[in-house]
Amino acid sequence: MTEEVEKKKVLGTAPIIAIAMALIGPAAYGVGFFPAMLGEGTGPVLALPILIGTVACIFTAISVAVLALKFAYSGGAYAYSREAMGVHAGFMVGWATVLAYFFLPTAGALFAGIYGDLFISSIAGVPGGTYLYLDILIAVLAALAMLFIAYRGIEAGGGTMMAVLVVQILLVFIIALWAITAVPPGVNYGAPFDPSFTSWSGAGAGDLGIIATAGFLFFFAFYGFDGTVVFAGEAKNPYRSCALGAVLCILIVGAIYVFWAWAMMLPYTGDIATFQAMANEVITVGDVSPLAAQAGIDWLGGANNGIAVLSFAMLLSALGSGTAAALTISRILHAMGTDEVMPKHMGKLHPKHKSPHMAAIYVGLTTLLIPIITYFVGVPLIDTFIFTATWCAWGVLIMYFFMNVDNLLISSKKITGKSAILGIVVPIIGAALMGYIWWSSGSAGIPGVAEVAAFEGGPFWNTMMLPGFIWLAIGVVYLIYLHTAKHEVLERGISAV
Repeated sequence: MTEEVEKKKVLGTAPIIAIAMALIGPAAYGVGFFPAMLGEGTGPVLALPILIGTVACIFTAISVAVLALKFAYSGGAYAYSREAMGVHAGFMVGWATVLAYFFLPTAGALFAGIYGDLFISSIAGVPGGTYLYLDILIAVLAALAMLFIAYRGIEAGGGTMMAVLVVQILLVFIIALWAITAVPPGVNYGAPFDPSFTSWSGAGAGDLGIIATAGFLFFFAFYGFDGTVVFAGEAKNPYRSCALGAVLCILIVGAIYVFWAWAMMLPYTGDIATFQAMANEVITVGDVSPLAAQAGIDWLGGANNGIAVLSFAMLLSALGSGTAAALTISRILHAMGTDEVMPKHMGKLHPKHKSPHMAAIYVGLTTLLIPIITYFVGVPLIDTFIFTATWCAWGVLIMYFFMNVDNLLISSKKITGKSAILGIVVPIIGAALMGYIWWSSGSAGIPGVAEVAAFEGGPFWNTMMLPGFIWLAIGVVYLIYLHTAKHEVLERGISAV
């Protein structure tokens, strides 16, 4: 590339919100967290902890919005932390951000393989896993699709994200609408918000500790709302669109989650024994297929039809989330490559598509190779997915913690009446919540997920903290190299916009 190439300013507020919502993956990672929450002992009181999780996220979303109104940087947390804390701290936050998003497309491809297999198997009327190599084939095809869209650029990605997002939400709404029609006479419509229904688990009626723990756990179902700010370089009005998008994304997705949880629990609130049997089945299989199967029996002509609707929504959601993650991380790597704290060629833009194509290729090849390698060495896709997703989550909590710190440090330089709330109180609460969730989930595994919860109670090095700190140590070594061999690079200002 011999001449300077600039990004296309093509995104309005709606496409930016759509990409961030697709990145969250509401069908895959929202509904997919319901079994873990039931495993915590919430009973049918699923809507209340989700509402708590939504409120917990709003504080960090406001901090992201405040920063987006001040800086139109495409590097997101990396650029904000450079501005607030200096280049060395900024690099380390950027390093955590790379961990948060680099392997998320891989998680999306793996999840697409799992639910793509279930979708085709349910259509054929056979159990999932019947067709040899079907899940890995779908995962590979999903990885190739993500690479293609990320390489082609944001115009292809924005339209795809909006279409995938709408379809997945409508499909899961089918299951929710069935639940509303299946409500028995005299049902307590407020039960999914009533803490007294936690008594089903034997933990004691009204146990608010269970509700709060499940609510903080559900934070992971919002992972990705900061994706709005990463596209500042391609937004028509980056300050308004990125700031407004971060907050609206949480509010819209949170409202959808609360409605789903409320609707899907209603048929069981009048009969706790029936609910307990259903909940135990959901926890055992690790997904909400039993609910979908019952919806299929009652409403769609058969259990397999209900499972097909849900699994196709999950497939689309995973594909959309992985693609949005590929678009996001390629722009973060592009920003760091432009600043030369990552290999310089990652900062290149495609002369035709105006996309960070070199960064997209690195992400795409990783997304393609990890499922293939782990599958053929005998690791099930679900195990690889869980490890990959929880490893990414370690990075995202660090990133969100420091976004609140960035807001606090930058806002404290000039205190007014409004900034005292938005720039002092809000980020302190947001940072405290992110720190608590990071420590409680990282040091003990994610509750309700058997493959991770197996680490609970062990020594520090036997938890999900270990991979995160290994990544952090590699980053420190690389930063020392930059400081000694490329000190002039660290002294430059932020160039990626």
